[in-house]
Amino acid sequence: MIKTVAKSMTGPKPTDDSKAVKKPNSIVKTKDNATKIFANIDVGWGNTLYIRGEGDGLSWTKGIPMKNNGNNIWTWVASSKKCTNFQYKLLINDSTWCQGENFTANAGEDNNITPTF
Repeated sequence: MIKTVAKSMTGPKPTDDSKAVKKPNSIVKTKDNATKIFANIDVGWGNTLYIRGEGDGLSWTKGIPMKNNGNNIWTWVASSKKCTNFQYKLLINDSTWCQGENFTANAGEDNNITPTF
């Protein structure tokens, strides 16, 4: 006699929260201790968001382009996992500064911001 076992469908598979976009203006400790900046902003078609600052290879005189991950999310990851807290600002096309005070990146954490221009 052959016994048949039916598989039950229990719904969608759980998602990996480490890949999910966090809420803007929040700080989340990362598993890999890398300092990450996530900016939630639409800079317009053909434009690029840049980061300038004082930590981990950043400079106040020349920006580094951030990576666009779609859906208005721009990212930058510190090259050193041992960097300390640092100040930074974002620019559109490395020329138009965001409004307000400098942001502070918390070392070893996901830093989620929503800049205004």
